[in-house]
Amino acid sequence: MSPRARRWTLRLLGAVLAVAVAVITAALSRVPWSAERSERALVRLSWRAPIARVEECRTLTGEELSRLPLHMRKPEVCEGRLLPYVLSIEVDEEEVLEETLLPSGARQDRPVYVFRELSVPPGTRHIEVSFVSRDEVGVSVEAEAAARTESAPVDLSIEKTVTLPPGAVLLVTYDEASGGLVTRE
Repeated sequence: MSPRARRWTLRLLGAVLAVAVAVITAALSRVPWSAERSERALVRLSWRAPIARVEECRTLTGEELSRLPLHMRKPEVCEGRLLPYVLSIEVDEEEVLEETLLPSGARQDRPVYVFRELSVPPGTRHIEVSFVSRDEVGVSVEAEAAARTESAPVDLSIEKTVTLPPGAVLLVTYDEASGGLVTRE
């Protein structure tokens, strides 16, 4: 077979293959499909929280100040650190999730994003969600340290009893207007 005939043969085969794929795609797009209704319900957590940053300041001694160049002498030095959050969820007084969340970004200087879905049995459920910033030793941030954080919600929680039919989705999200967690069905 000559090179010219081979090219035409390959082009013809390509065209036939393209038509066959188009016909099969069109036929498959007409097949009826419906999503199965789940026999379970979902609790979806979705929000964004700013980073919790705590600054700890101390006054420098005279000796420490004398070791510094003149242009760097400040009587007080402050060091900041970012606080992780602990997300915990209880359904019917049984803990189903406890997770430590760190700020996002390469330097962990971006907000914390929460997106979790929990499958729960339908019916009346008592849901408790807690989102608390913690210091390094795992103790909840004290009131004085919370006053030094950069406008981050330190303690967020919601406790609610809801009736969830099969296939229902309960959304737990952060509402900036109220400054707390809210639910939406």
